[in-house]
Amino acid sequence: MKYLYLLLLLSSILAAQPNPKTGYPQRIADITRILENDSLNDPLRWERLTLQVALLDGDWVYQPFSQYLNAETNPEKLRIKTYEKEFERIYRNYIQTSNFNFVKERDFYHQRGLYFMKTRQFTAAIADYKQLLASNISQAAWESQHFTFLALDMLFNIYVIGNDFTQALQTINVKLEEEQKRLGSRYYSCANSSYAKVKLFDKFDKREDLITYLKQLSKENFEYYFEKHQDKNTNLKGVKQLGYSHVVLLIRYLKKYESPELKKYNAIYRKLSKRNRMKENLTDNDLKTIVAKM
Repeated sequence: MKYLYLLLLLSSILAAQPNPKTGYPQRIADITRILENDSLNDPLRWERLTLQVALLDGDWVYQPFSQYLNAETNPEKLRIKTYEKEFERIYRNYIQTSNFNFVKERDFYHQRGLYFMKTRQFTAAIADYKQLLASNISQAAWESQHFTFLALDMLFNIYVIGNDFTQALQTINVKLEEEQKRLGSRYYSCANSSYAKVKLFDKFDKREDLITYLKQLSKENFEYYFEKHQDKNTNLKGVKQLGYSHVVLLIRYLKKYESPELKKYNAIYRKLSKRNRMKENLTDNDLKTIVAKM
């Protein structure tokens, strides 16, 4: 009961948190009034434009595997010409002339790419996010890392939504490589990207690729655990748990595909598990013996 109470309390606190977008319409109205007497105030124009883009319907752009998007939607019906004119004004006066007084190049391409994506202008969105990627991927700074991952995520989402398996797979592979290079271990830090790749295989019914990839992830996570078992800077429990989670996911897909390998991996799962959780008293030698059978 205590945990249920805490869960309910946390849920009520989260539900009570104000939506940051609530104040956007009023701020947009305030800026519009100011611009009536100060039409050359481009910093305010840019602020208003980013708020307007944020308010456009488009949560689906971050959920490429959902069924929310209606692929038949005509982009021409969604375009907002006034927004596009504002983007063109900012591009011509500041981005094209490298005058980054109040708007950075990376922010511009992200915001315009997001607008294009929300209005289903995918070709234009791809061009902007490729530009964002090209200008950041070779930079080491944290901010460049953030925009590199952001650009790759958005490109991946666009390709998935557009049913372009080849480009989506290429993009998620680049993301995994960049995460390994910038964050260290591909086996723990990159779990979300690995899962996105699994979902990609599943969406396009690449069954053999999916099963092979999950076997690889499971084995490599456990092997990485053995390699780093004396490294105090590595979250060993997390690495081991992630390997176990991949085994569980593998079994789920083996069941879904009615694979003849299900029996083998069910036996491995039973040796790893106790009450649907990984055994806490499993020794490294026992784990090595189990993993060797994968």
